[in-house]
Amino acid sequence: QAVKMYGKLLGESPAVQALEKLGTAMVSDLTNTLGALPTDNFSSGQSTPQGSGPHKMGGDFIRELNLSRGGEPSHACMPGCLIKCSNVYMNADGIEVVSPLEYETIGLLGTNCGLRDPDQVALLNEIANDLGVDTIELGGMIGVLMEAGQAAFGDVDFMVKVLQDLRAGNERGRLLATGTARVGAHFDVKRVPVIKKQAISAYDPRIIEVTAISMMVTAQGADHTAGNAPSFVSHNKSVREVAAESYRMQVNSALADSFGLCVFGRSVTDVN
Repeated sequence: QAVKMYGKLLGESPAVQALEKLGTAMVSDLTNTLGALPTDNFSSGQSTPQGSGPHKMGGDFIRELNLSRGGEPSHACMPGCLIKCSNVYMNADGIEVVSPLEYETIGLLGTNCGLRDPDQVALLNEIANDLGVDTIELGGMIGVLMEAGQAAFGDVDFMVKVLQDLRAGNERGRLLATGTARVGAHFDVKRVPVIKKQAISAYDPRIIEVTAISMMVTAQGADHTAGNAPSFVSHNKSVREVAAESYRMQVNSALADSFGLCVFGRSVTDVN
C-alpha cells in the first residue's frame, strides 16, 4: 500500500511531471537563467545569454529536437522507475546515440567545455560510457586543459582526442586519468573547479549556495547528491539560514538513500 501511495503521489507531483516530460536537462534552463551553469571552465554561468536565442542545451530544446528524430523523451532507466527522467537520444539520422543525455553531462562535458550543440555532447557521452568514465570529472578535467591553453573552448575534436588518449592508456592518457585536481596542478592552472579534489558538478557553488555548503562539509567533496537545492533563493538569506537549508537537504538526501528512494522524488518525500 505504501508503494502504491508513493507512486500515486509521484504521478500527481508537478515537479515529477516536469522531469518525466523534459528530463534532467530541464535543470540547464534553470541554471542558465540563474547564471549558475558551468561555462568555459566555470568562468561564466551562462552559455546562452538572455535574449540571444534558444538555449540549445536545455530541456525544452532537447526534447523537441529528440522527438523530431524519433527519440524517446521519457524513459525508465531501470525496471520499476516511476519518474522516468531518462531519455533515449537520437542523432540526425534517427540512430540512438546515448541514453540518457542528462544534465550533469550537459553541464560539465558540454557547456563547461564550451560546447553549445547537444549532438556533440551526446557523441562524447557515448565514448565516455564505453570507457566507463565519469562525465563530471571528465568534463572538469577537459575544461582545465582548455584553460591551460591546450585547446580553445568548444574544440570537440580535441575532446575526442583526450578520450582516445584515455582509451590508449598512453603516458598522456594516464596523466589525464588522474582527474581534474591533479591535472590542474600538473599544468599549474589557477582556476581548478574542485572541492576536496573532486570536480564540481553542474551547480556553480558561487550561486547555488546551499549546495556549496553541502559540498564543503560532506566527506566526498563536490557531491551535489549529498544535499542539493538549486532553486533555493539565498541572496537575501544569512549564512545561518543557508546552512540550515543545507543541513535539511543533507538529512533528506541521506534518508532517501537509506530507503533506496530516488532523490528526484523529494517533492513527495520531503513533505510527507
